[in-house]
Amino acid sequence: DIAHMCYRTGDMIKALSWAEKALELARRLNASEIIASSYASLGTIFGFTGDMKKAVECLERALKIALDYGYMDTALRTYANLAWNLPEEENEKALEYYKKGLELAEKVGDISMISWIGTSLAGAYVGIGDMDKAVSLAKESIALDRKAGDLAHLSTSLSTLGGAYQVLGEWNKSEQYYMEALSISQRLNDFQSIKNSHGHLGRLHFDKGEYAKAREFFEKMYEILEKAGA
Repeated sequence: DIAHMCYRTGDMIKALSWAEKALELARRLNASEIIASSYASLGTIFGFTGDMKKAVECLERALKIALDYGYMDTALRTYANLAWNLPEEENEKALEYYKKGLELAEKVGDISMISWIGTSLAGAYVGIGDMDKAVSLAKESIALDRKAGDLAHLSTSLSTLGGAYQVLGEWNKSEQYYMEALSISQRLNDFQSIKNSHGHLGRLHFDKGEYAKAREFFEKMYEILEKAGA
C-alpha cells in the first residue's frame, strides 16, 4: 500500500523500495495475494521508470497469480496497467486486455474499475480512430465517476473525453474538459493526473499553433516527471 501511494504521489525511488520489500516478505510467508499485488505494483513502477520489459514481465506474473487464485482487485488493476505498458505494435493485444478487464469489472460489479478500464479502452479507441466508441465510453466513465464521487479518476476520464474531442477538431470542448481535469488534479495533488493534464493541454495548444503556451505546459510536465523520477 505504501508503494502504491508513493507512485501515485510521485516518488518512484521509494515506491520501488517498498514494493520490493513487500514482495520479499510475501514470498517468505507464501502470501500469494500480496505476491500478486506486489508484482502489479512493481510492474507499474518499472513502466514509469522506462523499463518496459520488466514492467510487462511483472504485470504478466501478477495477472496469472491473481486469476489463478481469484484475486479480482489485483486482476482488474493489472489488466489495465498491462495493456498500458505493452509496446505500440501490440495494440491488438492491449485492446484484448482492456476488453477482458472491462468484462471482469462488470461481472464483479466494481464501479471504480468499470470506469477506469472503460476510460483506458476509450483512449485505445481514440488511437485506432474509432471515435464513436471512444466518446461513448469516456462519457459513460465520467457519469460513473461523478455518481460515485470518484474525483481521482474523474480527472482521467475528463482528459480522455477531451482527447477525443481534440482529435475530432472540437478544440473548445477539448480545452474545457482538460481544464476541469487539471483543476481537479491540482486540488487533489495527484501527481499522475497533474502531469497528464499538462501534457494534454500542451498537445492541444501545439495543434492550435499556440507554441509558446504549448511549451509552457510541456516544460511544467517535464519538471513534474523529473521530480518524481518517472
